[in-house]
Amino acid sequence: MSPANGPLGGGTTIYIDGTSFTTDSKLYFIMDGQEVELNATFVNATRLVAKTPVGTMPGPVDVKVVNADGKSGVLAGGFTYDAPPVFPDPVITSIAPNQGSKRGGNLIDLYGTGFQRGARVVLGTEQLDLAAYMSTTNVRVRVPAVSTEGAVDVTIINPDGKSHTLVGGYTYLEDLPVITGISPSSGPMAGGTNIYVDGRYFTSNMIVTLDHVELTYTYVNSTRIVVRTPAASTPGDVELTVSSPSGAASTTTFTYEAPPVLPAPTLTGLSPTTGPIRGGTNIYIDGRNLRSGAKIVFNGIEYAVTFVNSTRVVFKTPAASAAGIISFYIVNPDGQQSGTLNFEYK
Repeated sequence: MSPANGPLGGGTTIYIDGTSFTTDSKLYFIMDGQEVELNATFVNATRLVAKTPVGTMPGPVDVKVVNADGKSGVLAGGFTYDAPPVFPDPVITSIAPNQGSKRGGNLIDLYGTGFQRGARVVLGTEQLDLAAYMSTTNVRVRVPAVSTEGAVDVTIINPDGKSHTLVGGYTYLEDLPVITGISPSSGPMAGGTNIYVDGRYFTSNMIVTLDHVELTYTYVNSTRIVVRTPAASTPGDVELTVSSPSGAASTTTFTYEAPPVLPAPTLTGLSPTTGPIRGGTNIYIDGRNLRSGAKIVFNGIEYAVTFVNSTRVVFKTPAASAAGIISFYIVNPDGQQSGTLNFEYK
């Protein structure tokens, strides 16, 4: 018999050598007291060829050849079924990455010991074939999609039925909002700028803050929202943040621009330059860079003026207690002030 042993699963090609074989010789394995016929091929009077059937248990079996005339020969213990190899129990020690979006589709690696080719992985309730068998210490699977986030158990099952479970080994996460850009990225301190925020995984129940102040926003779709900036007290960079209900956040920067620095007011003349102490004189004050909302400081007291344009304001003099020369200057809304001119009470 050659070979004289083979796996319990059968399929081994064996050559049976002897004498007086015929074309109608039948070949049997005697297993558990039962004769199991093999499909034997006659080569010549001294050789038959066949494939072993599946064995019932490891160990030797008798081999019997029976010719058509009833004559037979038996080779006691002629073929031995080998015991299958004993593999160690699989053990999962880690998973990388061990979390990901509930949309699935990503690959994860299981690390450990005792992994066999043909193993299967159960992720939560989903049974998966391996995407790749790397070694006895590493296998790879593709994560399926699920409807809810949370931790799930991960189990590996070897072909021999041995298994191991890593409890809570993988965590499904909600889709985390991600900002990819904003337009515009700056605006005036007065507020009122519409910011178009682009990104991924936006939802209508996110929280949006600018400089840590929550804002209302317009949800366009999962890749765009629109927010309007409030007024700011100081110029500079502030954080624009979108947060999921669970608190996962993505942040970018918006810049409040400082208002332009306007030139200070200057005074070039006034008309008339004198008036009665009873007051009531309309003084036409001429200059440059005068602003709407400017004030006049007249004899140390601040009064409103009538703004005509950037080169003229008008002021009605108050009554004076005595004749004399009074100095005055103009203060623009931004606090910049002009030099002084004089008005004389007579």
